Amino acid sequence: DGGGALGDVVAGADRVRFVQGSATAPPEALRSLGSFDVALSGWGTTSAIPDLRPGEGRQLQFLAELCRRAPRLLNVVSSENNFLGPQARFREIRRRRAAAVGEDAARLDAELRLATSEGSFYYEVNNEEYFYSAVSPRVEERRLRAAGFRDVDVRACNVASFRDLLASPRLARLERAVLKLVDGNQHLRLQLLLTRLAEKAARRRLQRVAPLFDPDRTLVDQCAR
Repeated sequence: DGGGALGDVVAGADRVRFVQGSATAPPEALRSLGSFDVALSGWGTTSAIPDLRPGEGRQLQFLAELCRRAPRLLNVVSSENNFLGPQARFREIRRRRAAAVGEDAARLDAELRLATSEGSFYYEVNNEEYFYSAVSPRVEERRLRAAGFRDVDVRACNVASFRDLLASPRLARLERAVLKLVDGNQHLRLQLLLTRLAEKAARRRLQRVAPLFDPDRTLVDQCAR
């Protein structure tokens, strides 16, 4: 459906196959690819798959099909800490749509388009709107297990934006230090690091610092993009 295998890259005994597909293609389209040792669903791939009908769960269907193709998966998704404004807007539209009838329901359906599932939304770039979705670490772990993957490890991919990381080697080094603390769930050590950086930027000691992170939630849940 508008895609397919783009070609293979071979390095020694390793073979990597690049695949492009339409976000509206059926999950069964993956079956023609055969089997692999590892599957990679890169940034924005799973997150950009919409439900064509409310409640059908197409992202989970694709994850389940990937599990049949490969026993291991690296799935890079967008967390709820990204695109906060669009998320809030479409969450409110879905809330209003649940109680709407008649013309109001039709108008809200037109606003929602395909953003009918929890966490889904549209965001704008250069006057063009794109479908996307966000997922919490807890939900991501649950749906990976539901898809058939047994040993699930949800980690932070990045905290700063990729664009900023590519532009600044210094920020990239700091990012690596932060990610180590985030994945280790080191709330106090991460707060201490950020406090020291703030003091360095302000060129003065901070007298009081309020808690930055909820100790009852993982740092991946609070920091990862």
